[in-house]
Amino acid sequence: MFYLIGIFVFLADRICKIIALSYIPDEGAVLIPKFFYFKFYKNFGAALSLKIPIEIIILLSFVVVFLILFFLKKEKIKKIPQYIPQILIFGAASNFFDRIYYGYVIDYFSFLNYSFFNIADLMIIFSLGFVLYYYWKK
Repeated sequence: MFYLIGIFVFLADRICKIIALSYIPDEGAVLIPKFFYFKFYKNFGAALSLKIPIEIIILLSFVVVFLILFFLKKEKIKKIPQYIPQILIFGAASNFFDRIYYGYVIDYFSFLNYSFFNIADLMIIFSLGFVLYYYWKK
């Protein structure tokens, strides 16, 4: 059941990426005037468009996903809220697919035409935050 939610969010991200790549004009679509836009952006870097070689990004992606899944499996998590990181980690798969297929990650949300991100980025951030919070509280 929980993985179906992750797959649904993964597919939502993929659909948004296809829309951004194929159907959105260069100037983008305004969601909230002068603040929030739906706009295609090629992210060749890591988070926040940091300039890191793609080989290192792919390696780090594997390591982060592996560590999250390893620690979650080790803890034998059985409570519903603790399944959240496992669901959200599907975001890493979506961005990983982009890096392999396109050579960059497709971002489509923008604040003030400055900061670009996608649903997968949010899933990854929430997943890492949840795991860090869980181990900090433990």
